[in-house]
Amino acid sequence: QNGVEGTLKHWPGLGSAPANPDYGLPTITHSQAQLNAIDFAPFRALLTHQPGMIMVTHVIVPAYDPHAPASLSPVLIDQVLRGQLGYQGVVITDAMDAQGLLQFMQQQGYTNPAQAIAEASVRAILAGNDIVECPIEPNRLAAVVAAITTAVKSGRISQERLRQSLHRIIALKVQMKLITLPGSST
Repeated sequence: QNGVEGTLKHWPGLGSAPANPDYGLPTITHSQAQLNAIDFAPFRALLTHQPGMIMVTHVIVPAYDPHAPASLSPVLIDQVLRGQLGYQGVVITDAMDAQGLLQFMQQQGYTNPAQAIAEASVRAILAGNDIVECPIEPNRLAAVVAAITTAVKSGRISQERLRQSLHRIIALKVQMKLITLPGSST
């Protein structure tokens, strides 16, 4: 009623993480059954309130995806959060300059932090995130914009993938009464 939208965070849960992703790359070692019963339970319960956004964090969850943190994982975003749990709202990344994510990207061969954040931002969009949170320095932000632009122009990020995010973001803005669509009586 005051124009503020709630955001559930940090998918897929940090309660059992041994570290804070801002400072290191944690691994959640729960089985799929434990994750579904414990870690995903608060999200499942709160989805009935139709949150406008869910923030995905930078944790490795080998039971679902041993190869990428949740924030870069189409398995954890598209298959589990959207598919199994049924969430169709806006998904936003946690801060892309978190040390945990930078550590992961360094393991992937990205030693330059600006290039690491840029490539991670492209991967985040490909994984199903609608908004990439980049509260970063101008040179790093320029690298992100350049990488995403190149990925769109080359087709690595498809027009359909962009449309999916655009529809979800516009739907949230309409729900919040920030915009009115043409032909709409609301």
